[in-house]
Amino acid sequence: MPDALRLLHRRSEHGYTSDPSRGLTGAGEAVPAEFQEVVTARAHRAERDAQLDEWRERRARIQREIDWLISQRFRRDVRSDLRALQRQLDRLDRRLR
Repeated sequence: MPDALRLLHRRSEHGYTSDPSRGLTGAGEAVPAEFQEVVTARAHRAERDAQLDEWRERRARIQREIDWLISQRFRRDVRSDLRALQRQLDRLDRRLR
């Protein structure tokens, strides 16, 4: 059994239609809904992967800065604040995974 006709509706708020008289003039048939869902899911995964890659890169920079700060000797003891900063970075890391 072939897929039902799937056309863009001429009124976009209606999405798609199987009625050619209500379809967008000059537009071809839309891809099957199942295929569109697969493509959309892939796009969402790719976007999330790109965001995670960006997070890893930026997190590494932040970690290097924290490590440098820990290695310094300041006039006042700031180790507890730096440990808190490290814990916050770790918490962000877990939430974004």
